[in-house]
Amino acid sequence: MLELFDGIHIVRAADATDALRQLATAGIDPRKPRIAELDTEPGVDDRIALFRRGCAAVFGPSVPLALRLAHARSIVARARAAEPEAIEVGSVRIRRDRREAEIGGAVIRLSETPYRLLTLLASRPGRVVPFHVLASELPRSADESRTGCLRAHLSHLRRRLGPDGPAIQAEAGQGYRLVA
Repeated sequence: MLELFDGIHIVRAADATDALRQLATAGIDPRKPRIAELDTEPGVDDRIALFRRGCAAVFGPSVPLALRLAHARSIVARARAAEPEAIEVGSVRIRRDRREAEIGGAVIRLSETPYRLLTLLASRPGRVVPFHVLASELPRSADESRTGCLRAHLSHLRRRLGPDGPAIQAEAGQGYRLVA
């Protein structure tokens, strides 16, 4: 099972083979750290294979929960410290510390979800961001369709960015891209 916890992809699996399969088939945002939690104690070769697939940590059942949480917090802190203060795409500057975008000198404050979607799109300017990666940034809600919810948030974001801002283009069956 693949979960997103505080910006970390957590792969919970019976063993290393199952975890590697999940990592290969799941749509994982490459910018986010990964942790593998296994039901069986991993061997050295298993750990090496998981590290090569981008895992920052591999835990077996012998690792106490408190140590797992401390390690996860450390990984999150390092990932956040490595992020740039702002992302610039064309005439848009996205401030990470204030959840706002500057377009042609005008400051646009964004709520959490539109900000996260814009930051994700801006981290891959001109390239398609798959639907499932964008959908992972949405708040969890059982009564809304993921497609409809994503479209609504992107529509709101397009309006907020205005005609002078970057365009958010849909690619049928693939995802969305930000074009400056």
